[in-house]
Amino acid sequence: MNSADLKKQIRKMKKLTRSPEVLVLNPIRERRDPYVCSGMKVLNGLKYNKQQLADYIISRILTP
Repeated sequence: MNSADLKKQIRKMKKLTRSPEVLVLNPIRERRDPYVCSGMKVLNGLKYNKQQLADYIISRILTP
């Protein structure tokens, strides 16, 4: 997926949710290292923080 396609997809997600998130899969040898980052920061070309996917899921489950 190229940058224009990703930004188009983030704009569509923004219509459905206040804070869209982007899942990034970094290949590391034979496995992948998934993390989540802010879709709005990606869309606006800002520096974003990476959060490991497992940590992101746990924070969403444990946060009411």
